[in-house]
Amino acid sequence: MKKQTRIAIVRIITDLIKADSVIDLREMEFFTEVKSRYRISKEEEMQAMECTLAEAIDVLADEPMKERLQLMQDFSALTLSDGFCARQEALLMIALMFSLEEETKELTQVISVESPVIRIDDTQIIYVESAFDKSCNEEIHDMHRQISKEMKVAGFNFIYIPFIAQHYQSTPSELFHRVVSFLAPQYNEEHVEEFIGQLSGMTTDEFCKDQLCNKLDLLPLRETNPALLIKIGETFAEDKFYTNFLKIEIDGSVLSTIQSLLDRFSGILSNDSVVIRSSESEAGLFLYYGFYKQLFDIYLLRSKVRSSILINPYKETVSLPDLHTAINGLHRREKALYTLFLIESKQGGINFTAPESGKQIELYNKRMKQIQAKYNLIYALFGGEREKAPMLEQAEIRRPMISCIKRCIGKLENLLHHPDDYKIRKNSFGNFGINIEDKLLFITDAASDAPVPLFESELYRQICKL
Repeated sequence: MKKQTRIAIVRIITDLIKADSVIDLREMEFFTEVKSRYRISKEEEMQAMECTLAEAIDVLADEPMKERLQLMQDFSALTLSDGFCARQEALLMIALMFSLEEETKELTQVISVESPVIRIDDTQIIYVESAFDKSCNEEIHDMHRQISKEMKVAGFNFIYIPFIAQHYQSTPSELFHRVVSFLAPQYNEEHVEEFIGQLSGMTTDEFCKDQLCNKLDLLPLRETNPALLIKIGETFAEDKFYTNFLKIEIDGSVLSTIQSLLDRFSGILSNDSVVIRSSESEAGLFLYYGFYKQLFDIYLLRSKVRSSILINPYKETVSLPDLHTAINGLHRREKALYTLFLIESKQGGINFTAPESGKQIELYNKRMKQIQAKYNLIYALFGGEREKAPMLEQAEIRRPMISCIKRCIGKLENLLHHPDDYKIRKNSFGNFGINIEDKLLFITDAASDAPVPLFESELYRQICKL
């Protein structure tokens, strides 16, 4: 057996023992027996504490089927060693079953993220998708009542974002406005209206990408097939607390996938009870409990936003619309340089290092002349004189500009998701660039005074001609 497999076994057994918050003598004896059988060393026990649950399950999922079956027998025996399988143990066992069994492992993923500020309840099963799936949504819409009832019998609440949005759409406008103003006093009138529009118009795919991915770091949901998402507990690893989620892709119909999950969960759960609230929306009532509260808090969470970037050369601003703020402290020369890097990063960035050989120097000079021409064009668009634009080839001019940009973006680090992606950075090939997706880049159109995608703009068409 490989060392990484032994480490993964310890991680999972440790989480199973801790799951019910009670450590029994029989569990300790079982752990000693497993360590002896698999020849697990003290060093491997210690290394297991640096491993997340998701990493451990990924390791075991690659083991041959025979070994996986034996491990599942061991894990099952452990959960019943004290004569009782608690809810948290059952959730973890469901994750192991779906992740390690041949028929389901390709449809299953365990995700471990540093514990977010907003806590998702483990009685909630959330339908997730990164792109609208017509078949799944039609089935959920038609069978929502039956799905919800089956969930409640097993102690779960089914969370379907379009129906949550419908509640907000049906909330009286005045009440909604007053509640948002009360809960978010920092918002001005414009932001309150925008916030109300976001909640009322949210879709599952937008919620997954903008909220679960960007704010709670559930990055695998950025590109996911229709699936069910369940919190399955927490892990302490690498001196940090991690929250673990189980994602099970819809296999066939939504209802059959849910029934398979709930049947297996109920089959391994010992007598346990969970209180599930069943309050429904009423006229003049704004729901603020359970997932409604969590959802509201997630949308209010201003940290770790993957904001778009809007270039407005006519107002000489570079702003982050999703944060309702500009990148302050930049002069015209830095704003033009930042815009240039946003454009050139699409082609891999800019390398300012001069080569040594004569032939390469000739190509380098030609390339730098082209880069300078592009910069001059952008500089003029921001209101400067083209012939007076700073010379980028001169390091003593270029470096302070890049440092200024880095410093100004650094002031927004607590608000941005992966703030380093917004800075001009040098990669291993010596190229300077900005690691932001094309779809997040916009520029104000001169004719319409409205944002358009940067790479569909008149500026980009002019740049391509140079």
